[in-house]
Amino acid sequence: MKEILFSTLLGFLLFGIACKNDKENIENCSCNCDYNREIKDPNTIRFLATADPQYNYKEMNPPGASVVNADNISAILTDKICCGEDYRGVIISGDLTHNSRLDEFEKYQSFIRCFKPYAFDGLGNHDYSYVGEDGPTTISHSEKYGLDEIIPGDKLYWDSASMQIWDEIRTRKRIPEVETSFPNIHYSWDWEEVHFVQLNIYPGDKPVKNKGAKNPFRGYTYLKNDLEKNVGNSGRPVVLAHHYGMDKFSRGVGEDGHINPKAEWWTVEDRKKYWELLKPYNVILILTGHAHYCDECYLPWDGESIGVGNVRPDFIPTFITGAAREAKYVECSIIGNQLTVKRFLRGEVDIEEVFEIKRGNQ
Repeated sequence: MKEILFSTLLGFLLFGIACKNDKENIENCSCNCDYNREIKDPNTIRFLATADPQYNYKEMNPPGASVVNADNISAILTDKICCGEDYRGVIISGDLTHNSRLDEFEKYQSFIRCFKPYAFDGLGNHDYSYVGEDGPTTISHSEKYGLDEIIPGDKLYWDSASMQIWDEIRTRKRIPEVETSFPNIHYSWDWEEVHFVQLNIYPGDKPVKNKGAKNPFRGYTYLKNDLEKNVGNSGRPVVLAHHYGMDKFSRGVGEDGHINPKAEWWTVEDRKKYWELLKPYNVILILTGHAHYCDECYLPWDGESIGVGNVRPDFIPTFITGAAREAKYVECSIIGNQLTVKRFLRGEVDIEEVFEIKRGNQ
């Protein structure tokens, strides 16, 4: 109990220091990226996305290729957000760190330093700290973080690093202001009439049997309540972000094309339930991470089938943004009734897709 209390106090102290320095850090950036940016064209919604900077302390000193790549992506995102281009913000779909360590998280903080109020980031599987069978957290401690039960196999462990990561994500002041259900970590916001939801690891209510330490913290229930409250039958466009995607790695599909249950990061049942929830809504895009390399990074999904040429016309476009540690990011723009998604690899466009979308009940 004393160890838990000490780590809690340490985490909150460090978090408080970081908050105090936010404005100073932004003011010291090379471009003006303050809290009072004005969007010149409110009818155009442009934003950026990436995932998996996944800073690893073993690769940081001296900086290896993964760190150099992630730092370069940070510089590109900073330039676009802060130096005059009309982007609303940056969505980051998890794996901010590799081992959920404080030094790794501090390095991640430098990744978003210049655009911190405009970073709409979430957790991935690597941002969870856990220990062996004899060391999971107690239920009374987990209640502070949105859980009211311990699920068999759940080995969540709240050390000072994981608490600081969690608290930074769920309490940071963002522009525009986000809506959440404290103490949970999921949140939503609006850019004009388009509604965005950050669902962190994936939109489930309980962890997959073989991935007990990776708890989704009722992402499905949060999303259900959020869409009912903030979208309803308005027909407003919706964009969703989470870590696990429709790629074979996330789905646990082996080389033989069959699913290995032990390799599933989220299940077929998870996705079926997700699809049924989304059907009444105008979901125009899902952005994911997790897969650093992908032959198929644009994966349309119709609730059953996945991939170009496999899906029915009522599919939802899903994109793996690519890993920042592999020099990848995405630019999205909504102009009129058109959504354009461009994915960049080392500064060059390697995927570009254009979709006709509905802007409200039309």
